[in-house]
Amino acid sequence: MFLSAAKVCAALLLSSQAIGSQVTEADRHALTEALRCSARVASIGKWTGYGVLIDPSGLFVLHRSAVAGQPLVVFGQNWSYPLDYVAADAPSGMILMRAKGWPQNSLAPLQPAEMVDRPISQSEPILAMLTGGPMRAEFVTDSRMGLVAPSNRMVSLSEVKFEEPLHQVGGAMLFTYDGRFLGALVAVLDPRNSKPTPQAAAAPRASAKVMASIPLSEANAADKLIQKFAETHQPTGGGEQTRALPRKTYGPQALTVAYTYGPDLLRRVINGFLSPSHKVLYPTIGIYCVDDKSGGATITKVAAGSAADNVHLEVGDTIMEIDGEPVRNQLDFAKVMRNKSVGQKINMRYRHGRTLFFTILTVGADAN
Repeated sequence: MFLSAAKVCAALLLSSQAIGSQVTEADRHALTEALRCSARVASIGKWTGYGVLIDPSGLFVLHRSAVAGQPLVVFGQNWSYPLDYVAADAPSGMILMRAKGWPQNSLAPLQPAEMVDRPISQSEPILAMLTGGPMRAEFVTDSRMGLVAPSNRMVSLSEVKFEEPLHQVGGAMLFTYDGRFLGALVAVLDPRNSKPTPQAAAAPRASAKVMASIPLSEANAADKLIQKFAETHQPTGGGEQTRALPRKTYGPQALTVAYTYGPDLLRRVINGFLSPSHKVLYPTIGIYCVDDKSGGATITKVAAGSAADNVHLEVGDTIMEIDGEPVRNQLDFAKVMRNKSVGQKINMRYRHGRTLFFTILTVGADAN
């Protein structure tokens, strides 16, 4: 049943007379795929984002920027369902909520295989589901790293770019054009000062161009969504050519660079939310570290009872290698540890004073 519902919704989306040839078949396919597992969210009388269904019982993943007051998930012919808080993951800014009275089989829950499990090419088009509708974006790289406050956890980041002002894109849900879920945007690079701007504190503001307010009473008018998409990509001159994002230039609009967490963190969050406890567990050995001038990551703090404490690692010890991978600095340490699993055994080479030691640790769990 959920497949037919998705087809009906997609048909409504694509029925707008304003589309013409401005929206490509690839756009249509991407929208259809994204809407198989997602629905719009409203809070305090306005659209605030999208939720992604991860379980047929009505469990939705939202970015916290979409949650204010009593949120509702809106689907189909004015069907709305209150969302109750279940769990949250601080590092990613994702929140798990349950739709009360959600009818099973109305949407297709996101499957693990539908998260990104393949390399994404530079300049590959992706779809961003904003509060006012979908828009095109481009993938840049998944090789960035960032620091999450206040935990100082180093995480992987994917970079994307838009031809839209920065205040319009925060919290948007991202999908590849073949339907893979990329996560939510968590920060944008302000072109005025080149500093990342977190997008978790408040819902994105409205814009007359892309995010014009759509009354909740019009929730069934799904063609409004595709109309906003078409308006966003009007031809730049005569003719019918779509204003897709060019490969080398972005035309007259200011370029917005934005970030979402990497696929490894997204998979960890979704799997944690689907677990019986709904907790997201991060691998840890219970230390803080800094770069060592001579190479390595020097320990500045050891948590009591942690994996590091259990093998008698001390403040001042310098980690040199984990499972054969060199640790040249704290960034290398974070990159190595992000791919470890709770309960996994790891081999570590470290320096204590002038002496090299080897030890085996069992990775612990940090429930953020």
